[in-house]
Amino acid sequence: KLEAITPSLPEGTHIEPFYDRAALVDRTIGTVGKNLLEGALLVMLVLFVLLGDLRAGAVVAVTIPLSLLFAVMVMNAFHLSGNLMSLGAIDFGLLVDGAVIIVENAVRRLSERRAQAGADLSGAERTSIVEEAAKEVRAASVFGGAIIAIVYLPVVSLTSVEGKLFRPMATTVLLALLGAFILSLTLVPVLTSLFVTPAK
Repeated sequence: KLEAITPSLPEGTHIEPFYDRAALVDRTIGTVGKNLLEGALLVMLVLFVLLGDLRAGAVVAVTIPLSLLFAVMVMNAFHLSGNLMSLGAIDFGLLVDGAVIIVENAVRRLSERRAQAGADLSGAERTSIVEEAAKEVRAASVFGGAIIAIVYLPVVSLTSVEGKLFRPMATTVLLALLGAFILSLTLVPVLTSLFVTPAK
């Protein structure tokens, strides 16, 4: 912008930056990126350990970057700002709750059916079982996400200085939760039926 207006200045006049915030902004963006990456990797590690299945953990972990992508796309479309507070407030554990419920139930149902059949399940059988498992816990997943979202709704109604400080944070978290909720009922069951195999 300075280069654009320089030709229109009076002869002999020039502008020198007094305070350049580029370094501060770059450090802030670096901090946010580092924290998001470390948080995501830690949650993925916990998922792999607790679910006891590498593929099931990977399916659940996919919801983290995709729900963040959803939030960023909506924020960009509506010209909402993303700052250190709003991005740093995202809890990856909250984002994977719905997916964990569905994947864990699907893995349990697949293992039970395989034990009954005594043989590997076909693709059609896996798809049918995962669909039933997802429907079985769909209400729990919806209510779990809704309860978490309700906590942030009062923050969105804040006004004045408090609203300017905390509304972007609540909006970002709510959008990420919405993305995770949509993914847990659409993409997660599909990936589970395709890639997760029951334990022998």
